Amino acid sequence: MFSLSFRHRFLRRLSPGFSRDEEQRIERALATARVIVALTSMVAVQVDPTDPAAYRHAAYLVLVGYTAWSAAISAGLRWKPANTYVVWLIHAGDIVWPSLLCLFTDGADSPFFTLYLFALLAAAFRWGLWETAATSLASVGVLGLESVMLIKGPMIWRTLESGDLEVNKFIIRCVYLLLAGLMIGYLAESEKELRAENALVNRMLSRIRVDFGLSASLSSVIAGMADVFRGERAVLAARDINSGRVFLWQTHGDMDPRAFVREVPPGEAEKYLFASSPAAFYWSARENAARYSALDEHGNRVRGEAPQEPFPDGKTRSLLSLTFNFGQEWAGRMMVVNPQLGRDVEAQLKFAQTIVRQVGPALYSVYLLRRLRTRAGAIERARVARELHDGAIQSLMAVEMQVDVLRRQAAGDSA
Repeated sequence: MFSLSFRHRFLRRLSPGFSRDEEQRIERALATARVIVALTSMVAVQVDPTDPAAYRHAAYLVLVGYTAWSAAISAGLRWKPANTYVVWLIHAGDIVWPSLLCLFTDGADSPFFTLYLFALLAAAFRWGLWETAATSLASVGVLGLESVMLIKGPMIWRTLESGDLEVNKFIIRCVYLLLAGLMIGYLAESEKELRAENALVNRMLSRIRVDFGLSASLSSVIAGMADVFRGERAVLAARDINSGRVFLWQTHGDMDPRAFVREVPPGEAEKYLFASSPAAFYWSARENAARYSALDEHGNRVRGEAPQEPFPDGKTRSLLSLTFNFGQEWAGRMMVVNPQLGRDVEAQLKFAQTIVRQVGPALYSVYLLRRLRTRAGAIERARVARELHDGAIQSLMAVEMQVDVLRRQAAGDSA
């Protein structure tokens, strides 16, 4: 669960998740739901008044205030978008109002205890796991403080006490609230993680275009990989399996995001291909020992010793390396030099493998289409040449022969 959360924070750093318009739509949806919850609570109180009876009117006034607060938020959001501070103020109100209602209606045994769930859902919709968990902790803390004050606090607080605090119910409800916060936050975090992954993969796929050609598409993809993982540069070494030739595409940092291609001499190919290395690995230089994490082609962890410095140029402090295959024609490695990875390296390695798996078939389709166009052009040129040879050229030769015959006849007549 925690690795998933770290992973999402890494992805959200690269892609801003919700747009501003979508954030406002979420706030308006929550505002509408808040009004419905408040009105439903008022109807429930009218049907069956709450206990203790002495504070029934106070609880009803608090509920009226909560309803007015909800209506004001709903109306205000339709008039003006909420900024970050207003959102946090609204979220704090979603915790304070249930606490006030519980204060006048049996504390932890109050039927309005379920209003805390709305605050958890709102946190999950807006943010993710950590914020939802913090909301559940804050709710439990406020509820616990109320319970302590009702029993041990000043006399003005004790007058609100409706009876002895049932510790077992209080503990169970607090644990329920904490677990609900973790589970709801986990689900929200998972959804945001998948959303961020899809957005990044789609952004990478948009870099591949048939009209660019294979070389330009490859250059755009490796530049995108360097941008996604915030590397200083990206390198792609590809071997043509049919001919055995190795080509290298390489970017040169932010100043020049273009990728330049050159053919690699046979003796230098192993420097980039790492034939004996796992399908995906992350290497980072340290003072005592290098940090090394590796995965096989199925995303399973691979044990092994860290390799020596991949590029002995004195500038490579870390390296992210991924194998790829484009059909039966091309194979090689895609590398990001000096990437900035988060704490969960394996999760980010798996995400990098996901990108390569999604991008690989698209690049291969470009390669096949370009090759098909080349072959179609060659076939068309051969057809035109054949038609010229069998048609126009034969006619021209016949005309030339007739002209030659006429020229000879003219020469004989003049003689």
